[in-house]
Amino acid sequence: MKLDGFKIGAFGLLSWGVINTAFSLWKYGADQGMYFWFCNLSLIGGSAGLWFKRRDIILAFLSIAFLAQPPWVIDNVWRVVTGENLLGMVEFHFHPGMLLGEFLLSHYHFFVIPTLLTAYLFLPKLERDFTFHILAIAGTTIFALSYFLFPSEQNINCTHSPCIPPLEYLGGVAYSLVFPSMVLLLAALVSFVVIRITRQPLSPLFKKRWLRGYFSVLAILCAFTAYDASFKNKLPKFSCEKPFQDSSISIGCKYTTEYDAGIMMFVYTLENKKNTPLECTTKIDAIGEFQTLHDRVYLEPNQSIDIQTLLPYPNQDVSARMIASCHHLP
Repeated sequence: MKLDGFKIGAFGLLSWGVINTAFSLWKYGADQGMYFWFCNLSLIGGSAGLWFKRRDIILAFLSIAFLAQPPWVIDNVWRVVTGENLLGMVEFHFHPGMLLGEFLLSHYHFFVIPTLLTAYLFLPKLERDFTFHILAIAGTTIFALSYFLFPSEQNINCTHSPCIPPLEYLGGVAYSLVFPSMVLLLAALVSFVVIRITRQPLSPLFKKRWLRGYFSVLAILCAFTAYDASFKNKLPKFSCEKPFQDSSISIGCKYTTEYDAGIMMFVYTLENKKNTPLECTTKIDAIGEFQTLHDRVYLEPNQSIDIQTLLPYPNQDVSARMIASCHHLP
């Protein structure tokens, strides 16, 4: 039986997207939308284009990937080579709370463009091409849901403010209207250019050389990913011990995200297990002694809340412990 490279590619992209989405749901929760970044959705959308062998679906997702992913790749390479941020876009992936498995999954950024571009070049032209329709509908839907459905602090798909830290001051309602519009217009321009320059059929020799180059690029990207993981693994790590609980309360880590260079947003969960209100003081031990995080936290009966605070990056591996001291309120 002859293997279908497009179906194999579709299965690979879809599997990567599903695993990455499941990991994000498990770690951050559905309400945070960390699985809804366009780059992750391009894995799923691109896999549909490969499976159904639709050039228009592939190009719709590829055109935005052309805009979104090169800055990420450049920033990642710069970070590994120099140890410093260039744009600050990959700081999230190098913060101490990022698990190595999650870090490896995030490297789909390197593989999406070469894979989708190769598939686009090797597929035949369509009699009816809906690239611009798909781009408009999918792009508008993704940007709208990113803005209205998920917390502004997560800034999914950069809809609330620029994802480049020095430009965050540009955020606001005007930005949230202009930015998606500009991205979709530029993506449409990219699609137009790609369609124009690929009008002529490709020669068998060109296809053979392109395919050889594609697999060479994959090998290089796999090697860089391994090196990147080694670089990440040498950085200090932040993890948490099991939640502390007694008959009244439960407290434990939920997740961390990058807030700024050297500072991470730490989110933990505090739960009142009693039928009476509580007032609590929360503490964390990350440096060998407990330090107060929040004082006089009020909890309704049987209420569970997520609390955010900022922590500096540790300078060594840390396994943090949390406790809470509470008293009942009348």
